[in-house]
Amino acid sequence: MLDPLPRGSHWTWKRLLALVAAVHRRVAVGHTIHAVPFAAIGALLVEPRWPGLRTVILLFLCVLFGRATVVGFLRFFEAPADVVTPDDPPPDLPEQEPPPRPVWLAFALHGAFMMGFCAWLLRPVAGYLSIPYTLLLLLYAATRRFTGCSHFLLGAGLGAGPIATWVALGGSFADLWPGLVLLASGITLWAAGFDMVFSLKPELRQARGPGRFARAMRFPPRVVLRIAWACQAASILLFLPAGPLLGLGPTWFAGPVLVGVVLTAAALLLRRGFPERIAGAWVRLNLLTGPILLAVTLLAL
Repeated sequence: MLDPLPRGSHWTWKRLLALVAAVHRRVAVGHTIHAVPFAAIGALLVEPRWPGLRTVILLFLCVLFGRATVVGFLRFFEAPADVVTPDDPPPDLPEQEPPPRPVWLAFALHGAFMMGFCAWLLRPVAGYLSIPYTLLLLLYAATRRFTGCSHFLLGAGLGAGPIATWVALGGSFADLWPGLVLLASGITLWAAGFDMVFSLKPELRQARGPGRFARAMRFPPRVVLRIAWACQAASILLFLPAGPLLGLGPTWFAGPVLVGVVLTAAALLLRRGFPERIAGAWVRLNLLTGPILLAVTLLAL
């Protein structure tokens, strides 16, 4: 449990800083990395020689603060643990009462403001577009404990990455919109399938208590698996034509094919030990999707 606030302004500020540190440590910043490749693809399509250092830093901060925003909203609404919010805090985190819900709301609003500010520094229109994006994250967090459709809202949050980056760096959406839409749709379906399977993890299904709410399943686990694999298979079919429509060379086709091989290997691994294997190698194989697509984008430019 958190110790009572000591008297005196010095101790109050010390206690406040400790609370802020506890919130940041529970965000698990390292989990932000899987969203970076998708945003980087959009940047490369605008500036094939790789953006400048200022642009790279601002893009990374947008992704980082976007994650902070969604984690804060999820904790505020006491949503189930998922890919974006790991079920357990870091192992080195001292045992203490989780930060109260108003703190998480303040943290989410702070993240949304900083995300919008960094986007505005890239391009004013990007700052304005961060408002509907924040509303999307809010809708996802608010509905997660009530409906499985939130898996697709999570996917849409990741899928919007290439489009948002393209617009932020000055690209004209009218030029490449078919390819961008196909790419974003493929990322959405891949992430939705990933999150569906991850939600079947035994520890998450059995979790109870604030911040660990596990909603009742509407479909048997095997049906959820089939839906998830169908979504990921459809994502590969969407990735294939996206490259040519984005003006990428034939090397692009190696990406969706390799992603298909990796996801097939992950599915076979899961079949050999479901549901205990929903972790470790299965997660790492799925998270190769972004780096693979980013690598073939670099080669196909």
